[in-house]
Amino acid sequence: MNSTVFILGAGSSIPFGYPSGPKLVDLILDSLNPNYFHLLYFKAKESGTNTVKIYQNKQSYTDYSLFIKHGFSPKFISEFEIALRNSNKDSIDSFILDRNEFYEIGKFAIANCILRCEIPTEIQFVQKNWLSYLWNKINITRSIFSAYDISFITFNYDRILEYYFYNSLKYSFNLSDQEIIRTIKPILHMHGVVGDFTWQNLKDGFDYNFSGQDFNSHYLRVVNASKKIKIIYEKFDKKDIFEQVYDCMSSNQSAPFNVLN
Repeated sequence: MNSTVFILGAGSSIPFGYPSGPKLVDLILDSLNPNYFHLLYFKAKESGTNTVKIYQNKQSYTDYSLFIKHGFSPKFISEFEIALRNSNKDSIDSFILDRNEFYEIGKFAIANCILRCEIPTEIQFVQKNWLSYLWNKINITRSIFSAYDISFITFNYDRILEYYFYNSLKYSFNLSDQEIIRTIKPILHMHGVVGDFTWQNLKDGFDYNFSGQDFNSHYLRVVNASKKIKIIYEKFDKKDIFEQVYDCMSSNQSAPFNVLN
C-alpha cells in the first residue's frame, strides 16, 4: 500500500482551536498586558440533550505574572510589547528575525499561548475536520491503519496530531502506550513542539488539558515548552530534523504529498 506524507501549516490546526499567525500575535500582545485575564471557552453537551453549549471561564491569574516569575523585568516586557505592536508584523517568528534580543521572551510567549489552546472539548465537539475525515477512512483495524503508512511533517508547535492519534488508537483498539508508540508513524515538527506527553516522556511529559486555574502547573509547562521551541530563524542545529525529513520524503518518492496550510 502506498505511503503518504502530509505537510502541515498553521491552517491545519485552526479547526481545533489554535490561532493563525496574525491571531497568535494578537494573543501574545494581550498576554503582555498586566491587567489582562484570559477567557477560556469550553464546550459541553447540555444535560439531557444533544445540544452543545459554550461555557466561559476566566483564567485565575494574569499571563503577565508568568513573565515576571520567569525573570523578565517589567521594563523589558514593555519594550517587547511596544516593539511587537508597532512592527505591524503578522508573524511572531518574522518579528524575531531582526530582534534577536527578544528570542527568549518570544519563545516563552509562544509556548504560553499555544498551551492555553489545549482544550480537549475543542476536539471532541468540532463538527467537521480533516483529522476526523482521515481517521474514519483508515481506522477499520489496527493492521489496516499501520498499512496505510501515513507520515506528517508539520511547521506547527502544537501537539494536536499526537493527541488525536493517541486517543483514537487507544480507545478504538485498546492499545497500550508502547503499542501506540510502535503504531504511530513519524510526526516531524520542523520548529519544535510544546512538550511531550507522559506516554512519550514519563519524566517530563504532561497531559493535554489547560484549566487556567493552576498557576504553578501552567508555569512549569510553559518553561518546559519554551525550551523545545525552535524559532524559524534561530541559529540551531537543523541537521537532525532535516535529515529525518529528507529520509521521510525520500522513502515516499512515488507517493502523493498533501499540503494543508
